[in-house]
Amino acid sequence: MKATQFQFVFRSLNIGFITGIFLVTVSGTTWGIPSQITPGYSYFSNEYHENGGCYDLGEEKNLEEVYKNFNYYEAMYNALQQVVLFKAYKQEKLEWKMTCDYRDGHLSRTVTERPGQPAEIKSY
Repeated sequence: MKATQFQFVFRSLNIGFITGIFLVTVSGTTWGIPSQITPGYSYFSNEYHENGGCYDLGEEKNLEEVYKNFNYYEAMYNALQQVVLFKAYKQEKLEWKMTCDYRDGHLSRTVTERPGQPAEIKSY
């Protein structure tokens, strides 16, 4: 192998390695609720569970990953990492949403809305 061919192969491998590291870093694939939640940003999963009267995500995934699922869920958090808005989607359509209000760090009220139905309000 000539020196120029070796340099070309080495550069190609190096660029491929750097590109791979960049894609892994930037791809946004996350598992589990992130340790650093940004208030007001949406987080997605195809799983959810009840968490003290309000719903919360199961294993967090990026939007592209959950969008292919039949059902998926979206959550937004406040600065205390509590769910303030939870939405459930079925076949890309909003099935229901829940707004969670807090007083002194504790859940005080939930409002669940389903299209075409009156809102369901629960106080705690």
